Amino acid sequence: MAVAFSSHVSSGATASTNLLVTISVSGTNPVLIGKVALGNSSATVTSMTWNAGGGTAVQVTSLRNNSSTGPLVSIWAVPAPTASTNGSIRAGFSISAFGQFDCSLFTGADQTTPFPSADSKTSTSNVTGIVLTPANLVAGDASDGMGANVVSWNWNSASTNQRSINNL
Repeated sequence: MAVAFSSHVSSGATASTNLLVTISVSGTNPVLIGKVALGNSSATVTSMTWNAGGGTAVQVTSLRNNSSTGPLVSIWAVPAPTASTNGSIRAGFSISAFGQFDCSLFTGADQTTPFPSADSKTSTSNVTGIVLTPANLVAGDASDGMGANVVSWNWNSASTNQRSINNL
């Protein structure tokens, strides 16, 4: 079975100790991929929870830009979430921070390790046209990504499967 993108929801950019989005989960072998960008030099993502039960959230990767004003990007996976027509997923933070939360639903994913950490690619580059290609993808691996920009406020596109653009 091939992994396929199913749906996406996004919170507005706001300051809080947590962000919550509502998403419906259905399909065969689902996985939720939660992506958080925090515009704070010390805040971290401490938890991610799916309220309808099923898989336990695991952090796939996290990267903070080295500058003192640099944002944090943190990506989490919830394998085998229980189906729900109106479930919610919450990202919790170590302190109140300005951030944005995006969640994507994929189907056809491996139900144990749907988004392997070893396949992650991260960068703090600020060049135009950076390309990050996941390594070692195999059948059942979901692939998603997130970038953050809090300095120039000028991010205007991402490809090839752009789901949202919002400068913190």
